[in-house]
Amino acid sequence: MVGRDMMRRARRVANEAQSLAPIGVVRGGTLRASIVASVEFRNRVPAGIVQAKARHGMWVHEGTGLYAGRGYIYPKSAPFMVFSTAYGRYNLPTDGRFYFADRIKGQKPQPFMYAAVRAAV
Repeated sequence: MVGRDMMRRARRVANEAQSLAPIGVVRGGTLRASIVASVEFRNRVPAGIVQAKARHGMWVHEGTGLYAGRGYIYPKSAPFMVFSTAYGRYNLPTDGRFYFADRIKGQKPQPFMYAAVRAAV
């Protein structure tokens, strides 16, 4: 009975997280689709688990580069990083089809899981 109640609550948080998770231009809704809820019993006590199984979920939630406290992001094997203009406008030099950058700030954090827990509880 307690396990069912915990699962109901975990599903409520997962549904809220799915509605708050951002939809990226490149990967579409894979982050939203990867959010799942489950219940694990630890020492006979049920614990609701809500997680985003997409590999990039942590970087979206916590941010990258300067926003994660790690400094600028630099290219690893070339003098510049190249981004397609098809995915949006950036404040970078362009040749019309591609943007070139020798360093970037990173992605701002989007803490959708924290917001989902606050909204569902």
